[in-house]
Amino acid sequence: MEITIKSFNGIGDLLFVTPTLKVIKEAYPDCHITVNTNYPDLLEDNPNVDVIGSENVGTFLGYDDPIHQKWPTAHHILKDWHIICEEYGLHTDKPALQPELYLNFMTALDVLEKHRSPIGVQIIHKGHWHAKKIWPKFDYLSRLPKFVPIPKVPSIKDLIYFIACCKAVVCAEGGISHIAKAVGTPAIVIYGGFAKPEWNGYEDQINVCNEKWCSYCYNPKPCENEIERICMKEISIEHVCRLAEGLEKIPELEQHNAMKFIKEDALCWSRTCSSHRPDMLDIGAGNNPLRGARGIDTGKDEDAYNIYTADRSQDFIFSSHCIEHLDYPSKALREWSRVLRTGGLLYLYFPSPDYIPWRQKSMPKWHKHDFRIESILAMLPDDLYPIEIAHTDWFFGQKIIARKEK
Repeated sequence: MEITIKSFNGIGDLLFVTPTLKVIKEAYPDCHITVNTNYPDLLEDNPNVDVIGSENVGTFLGYDDPIHQKWPTAHHILKDWHIICEEYGLHTDKPALQPELYLNFMTALDVLEKHRSPIGVQIIHKGHWHAKKIWPKFDYLSRLPKFVPIPKVPSIKDLIYFIACCKAVVCAEGGISHIAKAVGTPAIVIYGGFAKPEWNGYEDQINVCNEKWCSYCYNPKPCENEIERICMKEISIEHVCRLAEGLEKIPELEQHNAMKFIKEDALCWSRTCSSHRPDMLDIGAGNNPLRGARGIDTGKDEDAYNIYTADRSQDFIFSSHCIEHLDYPSKALREWSRVLRTGGLLYLYFPSPDYIPWRQKSMPKWHKHDFRIESILAMLPDDLYPIEIAHTDWFFGQKIIARKEK
């Protein structure tokens, strides 16, 4: 079987097809695959490509623009797979949404993990799409401490190596975001409103979107003057900095249940709700309950839904990284409210889905939910009044402190 594909568009367009080449070779190991492209370096050492060419022939992996009229919600990788399989009558499993690179230096990436550079920021933009992809603050961000501009380099290989050495990258959707996915470098991808991550992004990247009334504007034409990239202009430098700096806290994040700063903060709050030694519970305590609190955890008769104590008997309830594990969080919150005295405090700390490893899809056996502050506030019983709210901190935690009003 002879399969010939042409991909002359961009880096991302070529990387999109590499997962399909992999599943074809697995299903049809004797087929002969030729890929014609102007980015041959991206296919070097790829065992699923027999010939890398430059002729303008083969099945063209084009999409129905604008806004992908045929499959408006399908990822480009799946569209490539569908086009090729339909053209050649193939029957394969769907590919993973994982671009493939097989360059020789990739074997050294485990070593590079220990010596990653600062966070790289995209400052060079090419192609006819650039007017819709440039966040106006890329250049400013690249000059801040802990960030470094991704430089103009002699070759694609040099670009790949630079990205592989970065601790993380901040970029637009495009070649850099897809290379980062292929080499395992965390990426913060700023979309604005020109496209959707479901079309050309990845769930394990931090995709920053700001949909407006004019989204999604999936075409290369500039915006009208009065709304020129307003979707991106409204994305603040502070928000992106917070996301990027949070990536540096991974060692501490792995010990989130023992983070001293959050427990000391909780103890300070506990002293405000009682003139005597407060009666306290730590729900989801594991083996390390808050000092002075009675720990409650799963695997025992007493749990988050059934607390063996009288109504209005507790001054302070602390719960860190627990509520996202519960099948019925609303039921648990009602039980916690039941045992709080009037004037008592609930200190609730839970992970932000902005930290990729804690998203529900990253931990399906453990995390049942991806909560934002607003979701928890909507579930609070009527007698719990929030008095302090803290959105995503440097440890990708979110905090709600609520007082029992009656």
